[in-house]
Amino acid sequence: MPEPQRAYVAGDRRPRALPPPPAPRPLPPDVKVRPDLPADPQAVFEAMSKVVGKGEGEVFIDRAQLPVVLGQRMFERHDPAGASVGAKPGLASRAELAEIFGAVLRDPDEIWVSLQARDDGSSVMVRTYVGAFDAMGETGRRLFVLAFHEGAARGVWMGATAFGPGKRDKPATQEAATSQGFRVGTLVYRRK
Repeated sequence: MPEPQRAYVAGDRRPRALPPPPAPRPLPPDVKVRPDLPADPQAVFEAMSKVVGKGEGEVFIDRAQLPVVLGQRMFERHDPAGASVGAKPGLASRAELAEIFGAVLRDPDEIWVSLQARDDGSSVMVRTYVGAFDAMGETGRRLFVLAFHEGAARGVWMGATAFGPGKRDKPATQEAATSQGFRVGTLVYRRK
């Protein structure tokens, strides 16, 4: 039974934990879609890192004041020993978005941190950067995501992957796919 001064029983209703997706903003003037970029991990990384202003192995301090190490590994496949064995599957469809990925890291709309299970039963801390840019006309996409995993040395975050949530004709469908799959865990930064 509700207390007289409250309109509900405490704990009966939980506030919605997931804030609405960020509203899209125009692409920054130094960022463009690059259909000319080859599906080569080094070329994609160089285009992204140019926007961020940091190169291979350099540390970038994000908007939550946490360091991330940049590297082209996030665009490569690796064997169990960690050696590169070529470009990630799907890199061809992501290459043109390289500069947008740099803009997402440099100035994200949101940063999420979550503990995620791996197929081998272990867990990994994941930092997910979400950026909303109005690029529907050029790319068919509106939300862009980068993920960084905590490395073997605690507190060192290494790039894991980058992508748009797929070409979907409705922005609401992209927002739902991004919210369900990537806007998970604890929100540690949100653009004001």
